[in-house]
Amino acid sequence: MTITLNASGTRTLSVSVENFETLCHYRLLDDLVGSHGVVDDETLERLRRTLRGLIASTDGDVKPLLNLCVNVVFHDRMKAYGLAQLIAAYRQYIAKAAPSSDNEELTSFSE
Repeated sequence: MTITLNASGTRTLSVSVENFETLCHYRLLDDLVGSHGVVDDETLERLRRTLRGLIASTDGDVKPLLNLCVNVVFHDRMKAYGLAQLIAAYRQYIAKAAPSSDNEELTSFSE
């Protein structure tokens, strides 16, 4: 899926299914935006800090997290607008991948 990184639409970024699966597995975007609903630079920095902490504290394979960092979250053109677009795309992904039962996993992400 491709997201727009700026309001004029001149910058885009491709987000892979693996990136969405990583976001789902670690629930990185759940409750990221506060009650005010505004995605700003502080929101992006909070996500980046969370990712740094996860990588530092995770034993085992961190390759999916590193790929998410390099390809999406720490991309040199990722700003608050792009994060808002990523959150919207994530919600679409979740809606398409939603299980028929609440007890099932959202994705087929394997550890």
